[in-house]
Amino acid sequence: MRQDQPRVLRSGYLYVLLDKKEWQAYQVTPEGALRQFRPFQPPRDEPSPLSQWCVDANHDVASSFINIDVDRYSTAWIAIANDPWPKTVLDQYLRGTADDGTTLEARFQKLDLKAARNDPASVGIAMTEAQLGVHQVLEYAEVNAGDFISVHGFYTRNHRLDALEGHIRTLVQREKLPNGVLALVLPDPIGFVQECNAQRVGRFRAMQEWRSEPQRRFELFTSQALLGIKELQTAWAAAEAADEAKAEDAYRRRHNNSLMGDKVTFPPLDIEADTQRRAKSKQADAHERLEARYDEAARASFEKAYLAEQEIRQKTVDGVAELYVREYLAAPFQLAAEYDYSATSWRSVEDFIRMLALCLFGGPTDVIQIDKEKLGTTQRLWKSLLEDRKSLLYQALLSKDRLLLEQLQTALAGNQLGKVYDTIKSITGTEEGKDLMVSPVKQAIGQLLAAAANASNALGQQISTQTQTLVGHVHSAALLRYAGQHVTQVIVSLKLGEYLALLNEVLQERTDQFIAQLDQKFRKPAERKIRAKVLSGAITVAVSSNHGKMVDVMIWSLESAEALQERLEKLRASAGEGISEAVRTVSIGAATLHSGAAQMAQNLAINVEDARALARGAMQRMRNAAISAAPAGGELLLALGSLWFQQDSLRRNYATSLNTPGSGSAEALAAVWSSSIGVMGASVEIAGAGIQILRPNSKVEIQVAGRMTTVSLGTRVAQYGGGSLRYCRSSRRNSVFFLCQ
Repeated sequence: MRQDQPRVLRSGYLYVLLDKKEWQAYQVTPEGALRQFRPFQPPRDEPSPLSQWCVDANHDVASSFINIDVDRYSTAWIAIANDPWPKTVLDQYLRGTADDGTTLEARFQKLDLKAARNDPASVGIAMTEAQLGVHQVLEYAEVNAGDFISVHGFYTRNHRLDALEGHIRTLVQREKLPNGVLALVLPDPIGFVQECNAQRVGRFRAMQEWRSEPQRRFELFTSQALLGIKELQTAWAAAEAADEAKAEDAYRRRHNNSLMGDKVTFPPLDIEADTQRRAKSKQADAHERLEARYDEAARASFEKAYLAEQEIRQKTVDGVAELYVREYLAAPFQLAAEYDYSATSWRSVEDFIRMLALCLFGGPTDVIQIDKEKLGTTQRLWKSLLEDRKSLLYQALLSKDRLLLEQLQTALAGNQLGKVYDTIKSITGTEEGKDLMVSPVKQAIGQLLAAAANASNALGQQISTQTQTLVGHVHSAALLRYAGQHVTQVIVSLKLGEYLALLNEVLQERTDQFIAQLDQKFRKPAERKIRAKVLSGAITVAVSSNHGKMVDVMIWSLESAEALQERLEKLRASAGEGISEAVRTVSIGAATLHSGAAQMAQNLAINVEDARALARGAMQRMRNAAISAAPAGGELLLALGSLWFQQDSLRRNYATSLNTPGSGSAEALAAVWSSSIGVMGASVEIAGAGIQILRPNSKVEIQVAGRMTTVSLGTRVAQYGGGSLRYCRSSRRNSVFFLCQ
């Protein structure tokens, strides 16, 4: 993709304002032909290709040009639009200023019509029979359709050069145009941002597919696991060496202070130096024993080649990302995206949502840096999108409803979401409200929600708590607004071991599948030993279900607050008094999008088995929602929207387990974190997303020579998932528009 290479007009719309008083409007077909329509009566259907009969009659060539009478008009203001403009948009562009006072003249390219006729080379490309001048236009170059994959499609015109030459000959002779016919290159800010984003995500997806190749993925897993084993061996060796050095020092002191010390005196021991010597020897011995079971040179060679290739691929992603972000933030795109659409027209709102989804899908694609002060190009963009309450992202997710956005922001102060709920219910009860509850809009909203969830995870502490909360509120509002799906926050008191058992139920099936794949691929005895060592440390987690004190586990449930409250009341009635160990408390969380959610079920006591079943069922339903994102699935919005709720629940519960005194040992907390990542990975793999989470630095105690020793697990980036979610193909910056008298 070249930034400066012109393209034939893409599928969309072309608007011409003559002398700032009269509109001409054209629908552009996928292959670049122009169909004129009445500006205030845009076609309802999307542009369709010309019929074969029209192509055979060379109408595709003739319809690539428009005619303007230079005796009636002197100036044309021309703009490419992604979607048709409703009357309110046409009126403000005709007026030249928006309702907020913004000057809109920059949205158009001004063309002097007399110069266009008499000296076309001064304002664009002069097309003559001898020199068409379209060799630099991609569609007219000698390329095949598969050479460039574009989000707007690629339709070669190279085979129509003879027909174009004949038409130019006719125009020059008939209209007396000795200097040729004008071919005008117009900016296409929305189309180019869509193209850049699709190219960026396409490259990122290719990198993810490269990573997820089964053999490569297993080799990387094994390499990282072996390095992890070596880290543990190093920690064990250091701990053992320190103990032995101290024991040796104590022995020498006792000896020197005894009667034997009068005959033979041991010199004082440098404990630090002796510890280092012993540790080095023990580490070398342990590593030698481990490396006898595999080829360390081959592992190191693989890792070096893998990291080098990954860096190259990431640079190709980052290169397009820089161009993408620059064009997204540029004034032409911001002006078009903000003012080409009207909040008073539901069709225009639908177009806006679908347009922006193509511009933002995929979320940030930068590498997450351990140094939290460093943000990549797309991470900085998404930080601004999430923190700016008036950003295009929030406008799309809330269907340009300013009242709804204001109510959501007000709710941040005290989780008062009742007004938001009432507003959405009143909207969805109307015919116009239902017009946006259609599949294309749901898919676009699903893409935006998934991108926002990806960004909020990648940014972590870089965005404020209020922003994180707003992202959650918007997810709840979007699912209710576009899918009619309620999501209720449930707080269940469980022991840490009980919660971990729920997580591990999800992992068991995936673990069995993974081990089965390994058994099919690797049968050699030495490799089986390594595999057993790797899997025993990486997958097997043994924590008693009775482990730890009670923790308040937060879970999102795909049901209405009323239905859940009714169910809880029945469970409470059947629980009876019971003993405290057999009873758990359940509440409906205040973050639930519902009128009076804070006053609903609070600390209801139910049977422990019912509490576990409640939590298990809610987690299962939310997790299964991701299955509908598969190609055969029909509910992309629910599938991708559910990812955020799963992430939010897992993240909050891990934080709760860390902050609850006596909730569990460091080993148990590490197991919760590991299992949480596994659960999220299973859901993301189904949905086809790629997500990264930064794990906080933590420590765990391990047993060495009968003593407990603290070992730092360090800060790590957990990355899981395959290709990027619902990627599109790619678009363009400049389009060629043919103009003649």
